[in-house]
Amino acid sequence: MIEQKAALSALNTNSSNQLMKFRELEMNHSKQLLRLGKNHNSTTAEIIIAITVYPSSGGKVSSTIMKFDDIQYSVDITNLSAYKTTGKFTCEHEGLYMISASVMSHTPGADYYISLNGNYISQTDIDHSSNDGELKDRIGAVTLTRKLNLNDQVWLGTIAYLWLLKFS
Repeated sequence: MIEQKAALSALNTNSSNQLMKFRELEMNHSKQLLRLGKNHNSTTAEIIIAITVYPSSGGKVSSTIMKFDDIQYSVDITNLSAYKTTGKFTCEHEGLYMISASVMSHTPGADYYISLNGNYISQTDIDHSSNDGELKDRIGAVTLTRKLNLNDQVWLGTIAYLWLLKFS
């Protein structure tokens, strides 16, 4: 019983540390987005598009588009209901976009991709190696930039399966 309590305490500490790292990554991505917007020199009117989303529940997702229906923040996106339903972001304004994703899972061998119009533009492996052999929550993060055209679609998907964790 004491060993189980100690293991549970260690797991809670690890999860809290991972969540703090995730929030730090999110803050860094937000700062990068602001810098990108400020440094963009264009003769046309500058438009800033942003969205921060989470899954409303966790669970196993397998070879599918990941849906993040808990929209925490958005700027200048009018088709949010379509995004929540399909998991696909549809570009409403042409321009340079910074695309960033951080996915936490405790599934060994978990990986995900970012797709642009059905073509992989990124694949991220979530490393689960540990010295003690225990499964631990890990984060796989990626940030990239792409010029998006009107009606381009971007989404995250799983290659095999992973256990998606909900943040609160």
